[in-house]
Amino acid sequence: MKINKVSFYSGAVLLVLVLVLIVQNLDPVRVKFLFWTFTMSGALLLILVFLGGALLGWILNRYRRNRLAHSQQNPKVKSARESPRTA
Repeated sequence: MKINKVSFYSGAVLLVLVLVLIVQNLDPVRVKFLFWTFTMSGALLLILVFLGGALLGWILNRYRRNRLAHSQQNPKVKSARESPRTA
């Protein structure tokens, strides 16, 4: 897989910005999630949120690619974009 220069440099800039954000938020924070309340480092929380978002993006991208490959292999299956809308 070939990554173009724009994608590489924009990803590098994003990573640097995230690292700066993490380093500037090292203080403990109180987190409430559903029924739980706990205290953790703000940096750790940011890392977990960033990794969770990256994982979710990767999973959705894989799902989209698999769905596209499946629709190209089986031309009878139409995607939602190709099917006509009914009123």
